Amino acid sequence: MRTLLVFCFIFLLAPAYCPADELSETDKKVIAIKSGGDTEKLHKAITEITSYKAEQVRAFYVWIAHHISYDVPESKNPQLNPVKQEPSTVLKSSKAVCHGYSRLFQELCNKSGIPCLLVNGYTKTADQFNPAGHTWNVIFLDNSWKLIDVTWGAGGVNTSNRYVKEFSERYFLTAPELMLEDHYPLDPVWQLVSNPVPVKIWKKKNWQENFDVKANGSDYTEMRSQLMQMDEHGIRWAGAERGKQLNPDDPLTDEEFNFALVAKGNEAHKKASDIVIAYSKKPAKAGSRPTANETKESVENLQSAKVLYEEAISYYTKVKLRESRDMRVIEQNRSAAKNNIAFINQELKRLKL
Repeated sequence: MRTLLVFCFIFLLAPAYCPADELSETDKKVIAIKSGGDTEKLHKAITEITSYKAEQVRAFYVWIAHHISYDVPESKNPQLNPVKQEPSTVLKSSKAVCHGYSRLFQELCNKSGIPCLLVNGYTKTADQFNPAGHTWNVIFLDNSWKLIDVTWGAGGVNTSNRYVKEFSERYFLTAPELMLEDHYPLDPVWQLVSNPVPVKIWKKKNWQENFDVKANGSDYTEMRSQLMQMDEHGIRWAGAERGKQLNPDDPLTDEEFNFALVAKGNEAHKKASDIVIAYSKKPAKAGSRPTANETKESVENLQSAKVLYEEAISYYTKVKLRESRDMRVIEQNRSAAKNNIAFINQELKRLKL
């Protein structure tokens, strides 16, 4: 079952391309690198060219844009194969949809110690709203968050439904207001403006004429500073809640919120299961009973696991996904948690005798 929401869409070519003769000498050196299908090897080769973080970010963008092609057939698949979008697979196939482009960029940034997150949302082409989802990146560089979309920077699909590779500077460290012209993040924190625009307004043509993103609103500056201390699940959950608050009736935001619930449930379920597995594997001393302290420790661990399973069940109960097969898996997870609670109750009763 999917625990991460994968977005993809077909986009039309946009202007602002950078001809090859305008690339810097460093860009050309980066483009000449052969990955060998290995992210570690690729990262090492790029960072040998430049040790500066800002230049490395540029190099990651340039290399991916020139070496990875948009996978048009896969983009039409109603059930995307998540394995195909993993960085190692993308390097080996040289193909990806937007999620794969963004994951590879994130992987390279992470190897350089550059905070990089995936951003899910909507897009527009020629000011026409696209109801399908898209994924791009946000990085923390030089003490501020910056926007990057290497998928759109690599090229696009033409009117004949064929992918055309055309490198563009337009989506590298793009200014927030410029990015908002055709990219709408489900988490309003990544609009990076002081007054986030609701999606109902953003969908309209020339929405900027009636909405001021610079006005005083829900400025998330302080919240963004806290993200550095949060894990992936915490970031996603908080973002889903923010998106739901700004756009309560939006279908893609609602789906992201539900997958965030699944992620939270799975996180609690795994923590609980790890405790139970460790308890079950604990060797018994032949011919002797556990000490009072050992029994106390076991009881406390099992009680903690029970609380976590109950937390997982509470999240699973709130989930409402469109796909019936996904809901069946959620129900299986919930049933498993209930069965494990029953096992814990039996063990607690035995230990307290």
